[in-house]
Parts: sequence; structure tokens; C-alpha cells
Amino acid sequence: MSTGKPSSKETDGPPRDGGHVVGEGAHPSSAGQVRTSAQDASPLDQDDKALEMREQGRSYAAIARALGLPAGLDANAAFNRALRRQPNDEQDLLRGREAARLDALSKRVRLRSDIDEAEVARKVRSIERLKKRLYTA
Repeated sequence: MSTGKPSSKETDGPPRDGGHVVGEGAHPSSAGQVRTSAQDASPLDQDDKALEMREQGRSYAAIARALGLPAGLDANAAFNRALRRQPNDEQDLLRGREAARLDALSKRVRLRSDIDEAEVARKVRSIERLKKRLYTA
């Protein structure tokens, strides 16, 4: 219902965050990000791209950078959304490959001698959470 006064949204122009304009229809987690052509895809396309890039062996951090997402966890969420839209047989294959990638990563982390035991444990817990997200909604 209109009050007769223009809202701040109408007078201030597009929302701004950190000096960067957030485009209309921007993914909620992209606030403050400068959008590039890789980021201009629809959220579904972006999710599919995350899945494709992960299947190519890219890290979640690298996927996030390429897609303009704030963090690797956002890329992991995009991957999981795309995974869940696949046919069941394909989901099983994708989950198996991702679980194998995460198991290999966990093994590499456990073998690292350049970080202390507490940091190894923290990283392994993070990897286990990623693995759990493969199987939960």
C-alpha cells in the first residue's frame, strides 16, 4: 500500500554494498560482489557451472572465485543444489566421485607435517561436513 511518499528504495537507486552495485536478481550470497559475465548467469546456470567445475577437479575456493561467490561454502552449496536436480542414477555417480575426492583430500590433510594437529583436526572435520552435505538436504 502506497503512503504517497517515495520509499528510500525508489529514491536511492539500486542497493549498494561496499561501493558496488548489486544487480537486480542477484543471488543473495553475492551482496557486495562486482558482477562479471561469469556471474551474470541465472542461479540455476551458476549451480550447474559449479557442478561442472567440481567434476573437472576444481576446488570449492577456485569455483567460488570464478563464479563470484563469497566463499568456498557457497560453491559447495551450489554444487549440491545442482547435484540434487540430476536424475537419481547420475546423483549416485556424482556423489561417489565427490566422496572419493573428499576422502583423498582428507588423507592428504592428515599427512601434512606443516600444520599442527589441531589444524589437521579442524580441516578434517570441515571435510567430513562437506561429505555429510552430499547426502543430506
